[in-house]
Amino acid sequence: MDSPVNLVAAFMLVLARVSGFFAVLPVLSSRTVPLQLRVGLALLVSLILASVVPPAPGIAGADWVLLAILLVREILVGLGLGLAVALVFAAVRQ
Repeated sequence: MDSPVNLVAAFMLVLARVSGFFAVLPVLSSRTVPLQLRVGLALLVSLILASVVPPAPGIAGADWVLLAILLVREILVGLGLGLAVALVFAAVRQ
């Protein structure tokens, strides 16, 4: 069984990726969608995904600097995925 610190770190990494993804997703990034809805949806999806995806083994003994680097990496990956989806939406719209 994983320690609570590892579970929280894994949840934070999933939340960082999902938040980055939702930040640029064309459907959710419009101003008509309330911020509370976007944040709540990101938290809900992250909670579901964090319970399904096992924590990465590298998190077990990581220090705070490594966790910060991992968080930035996950945010950038989420932004990249969201931008890829935005490009597909833009291509379909044209």
